[in-house]
Amino acid sequence: MEPHDFMERCEAGSSSSSVSAPNALRRCQTDPVVAQSICAPQGEEPQQAASDSGFYCRRRWWRPLGSERRQRSLAQTLASTLGNVPLRAPTQTFLCCICLENIPVSNRLVMGQCSREAHASCKDCLKTYLRLRVEEGRVDELRCPRTGDDGCNAFATVEELKEWLGDKVSEKYERFSQMRADPKLRACPDCSRLCSPESKPDGGVVAEMSCADCYCAFCYYHSNAHAPGSEACMEYERHIVKQQQLDAGLYGTRPCPSCGFPTEKVSGCNHMTCKCKVNWCWVCGQVLDNVGWHYNPANPNGCMQFQEDLSSRCDSRLMVLCKVLGLPAVLVAVIFIGCFLLLLLVTLPLPALACCREVGFKAWIGLAAGIIGVPFVVFSLCWALIGLVIWMLLLPCGAGEVHLNFLLGVPFMTALALGEGIIGHDRADPG
Repeated sequence: MEPHDFMERCEAGSSSSSVSAPNALRRCQTDPVVAQSICAPQGEEPQQAASDSGFYCRRRWWRPLGSERRQRSLAQTLASTLGNVPLRAPTQTFLCCICLENIPVSNRLVMGQCSREAHASCKDCLKTYLRLRVEEGRVDELRCPRTGDDGCNAFATVEELKEWLGDKVSEKYERFSQMRADPKLRACPDCSRLCSPESKPDGGVVAEMSCADCYCAFCYYHSNAHAPGSEACMEYERHIVKQQQLDAGLYGTRPCPSCGFPTEKVSGCNHMTCKCKVNWCWVCGQVLDNVGWHYNPANPNGCMQFQEDLSSRCDSRLMVLCKVLGLPAVLVAVIFIGCFLLLLLVTLPLPALACCREVGFKAWIGLAAGIIGVPFVVFSLCWALIGLVIWMLLLPCGAGEVHLNFLLGVPFMTALALGEGIIGHDRADPG
């Protein structure tokens, strides 16, 4: 490229007047440029500088000619390069209801009895969910992961289990299903065949059993843990009782009042659910037919659902007095719950008329809970102050931390107990 001149136009100036000076034009040799367009570099403005002779110079910048050519060449190269790259359409995904991740639609599974897109899961999550329940013997709980939502009560079929879990897990499912249908069946310790025991005239079972295939002798209650015979069974039973007493002293375990299985409470409330589907109380050890009423503060013979210190029994006279003094809070909490249910009943047609029923029902319940929940929280805070005063008055009578926690949480525990009484039975229902 041939060199060109870079022009600077200088204008004469003074403090009082300006004088044109055509002879002030001068040329200076600079980088090769072409007068294509006037532009200043990015971030700079044309500058004016004063010289010793009293002239003011206005500098003009010029863009090089080769820059536009280089830009066109770069654009053409980029276009040709991208033109050879195969373009892929965006992968369609869905939200897994178990792991809550966006998964490709090709990895989507949903139970045939459900068929709701919102209840779909990815293959790994649904297979793991079903496999763990089968291996734990919970074969009657192979429900849709979002069962209860939108009225869904779908179950996995035997064909779906064979397709998704394979033959090995399906065989376990069939065995556990047979044992669930007939609790007297026992598996042979040698060949794993399910055997039925002989019955006594009084309706009991004969403890000594023998497999019809391999003729293996084992115990109905303890399998092959001891030698065959009633004497060995009784000796082993005494050993088990001693071991359970030792474990109860070391680890704080307690037997289930229905099946006698030792249970250890790690955390949570005092409502226990055994593997035999029996609900019982950790504090008193009773089988619970009505969980909500047993832990209701209005029940004088009930227990506290969140009592950690078991040294102070809830049936003491002082605790009964606290329950009597807390009856006003119980009645107000019952009124709040009744208003909440009444509001749900009155506004029931609103979610049915909504465009999206799933969102409509959630908004319906959330609105009702917000309308009733705010006054309920305010009342609970006010009652906490009243409960604190009552507890201070009962201090000379021996009131402790258990009584304070009870008095402060009467409204909340009442609402929780009523909720357990209304909907809590669905958890214990194996069907």
